[in-house]
Amino acid sequence: MSKQGIKVVICDLDKTLCVHDTFILALLCLMRRSPWELTKAFFLSFRGWSTFKNKVFADARLEPDQLVWNESVLSRVKTCRETGVSVVLLTASPNPLAVKVAQHIGLFDLAVGSERENLKGSRKLNWIRAHYGDLPFEYIGDSRADGPIWNAASSVVYVGHSPEIARGYVSEGAGFEHLAPNYGRPSLNAWLAALRWKQWAKNLLVFVPLVTSHSFSAPAFAGAGLAFALFSICASLGYVLNDLLDIISDSQHPRKRKRPFASGQLEPLSGLLLFAILGVTAAAGLSLLPATSATAVVIYTVTSFLYSLFLKRIATLDLFILAGFYLVRIIAAAGTIGVELSHWLLAFSTFAFLSLASLKRSTELLRIRQAKGKINESRGYTLEHLETTRIFGIGSALISSLVFCLYLDSSTVRGLYLQPEWLWFNLPIYLFWFARLWNLQPTMPTIEDPFSFILKDWVSYVCGGLMIWLFALSV
Repeated sequence: MSKQGIKVVICDLDKTLCVHDTFILALLCLMRRSPWELTKAFFLSFRGWSTFKNKVFADARLEPDQLVWNESVLSRVKTCRETGVSVVLLTASPNPLAVKVAQHIGLFDLAVGSERENLKGSRKLNWIRAHYGDLPFEYIGDSRADGPIWNAASSVVYVGHSPEIARGYVSEGAGFEHLAPNYGRPSLNAWLAALRWKQWAKNLLVFVPLVTSHSFSAPAFAGAGLAFALFSICASLGYVLNDLLDIISDSQHPRKRKRPFASGQLEPLSGLLLFAILGVTAAAGLSLLPATSATAVVIYTVTSFLYSLFLKRIATLDLFILAGFYLVRIIAAAGTIGVELSHWLLAFSTFAFLSLASLKRSTELLRIRQAKGKINESRGYTLEHLETTRIFGIGSALISSLVFCLYLDSSTVRGLYLQPEWLWFNLPIYLFWFARLWNLQPTMPTIEDPFSFILKDWVSYVCGGLMIWLFALSV
């Protein structure tokens, strides 16, 4: 409730009414939609900040229904409106967006945004003085740039986790209130979540060539360990970029909206800094790898960037790229430890990973169909792809088991194993495991990320343990 005597309440948009900075959202949106348009907009920055900013917003076509609102601020604005106080949305974002937001929310008497000059800090205060003179006003904001306005306001409402930022600006006798935003404070757990460190378990695939070639020397383990570290860094590099580019669509998703960048817990600008640090670290680590392995890591990293930008919009090709992300780990690891990559392993892995990729995508489509939801516009799939993707995935699993059969009957196995007959018992275990994953699909939403499910599934551990035991018996 506004303090007695307050005649007008002025509310900021970025990081106040809206959880995110709309300009950063527009930049990321444009980067995903058309990097070329973003490049052209950048050259306009030489004509002035406002020209550049307006161009980015115009090309990004950001809409109010794509934004996430701070519920505490909405409640505050609604309460002020009910008490008869005039409520104004005043923002440095372009005026067209401000007007759209006000119409969308329906609680503001007036909405004003930047046009020829950037309405921020002292310029925003000048606008307030020009329109309301010395009328007592309350200001709802979040940034140090609001300091001059906080100092002139009769009542200050700070939105954020660090109220001390605003307290130093509040003049004597002025009211002060702190509103907590929707999102939590930045934390170590949030940064680890942004890195998707749990997904690093996928990089254990780099040890597969070490096991299949029986190369158990210390240098081989060291090489595989280096490959594991580099793929973990590069994978996090891709995840950070993907989460930044998908921040708008993720914020509308029932599960993904809790991710650090989509929720607002971590600033997108901080994410770009993290992306740069990971990139420099990965570049330094590449110099330690053999040329073949370094090339594989670079191909993986570049493809993951292109995948985040546009390749994931191409149905079916998306499956081969996801499978390729797993396969390239094995290829790079083989080069790192200095062993020749078996064609048997390549063929088996290709079909197994295609099945897992199909399982991931078809489960996502199945969930959307069951919930009668909307398919993510960044994907190239429709609900009609569900059955064909399932058939392709199940067929790929069966072909991988056929490759395994042919391998067991090859001269390669007889040269590597003393008692290869034990390996045949792995076949029914492998088929049972894959059949179970596909049969669980209709009732287990966590299958949407197969590797995460496998890491939590005790049946997968039992199957894996039995297969390792049979492998040990055959050596």
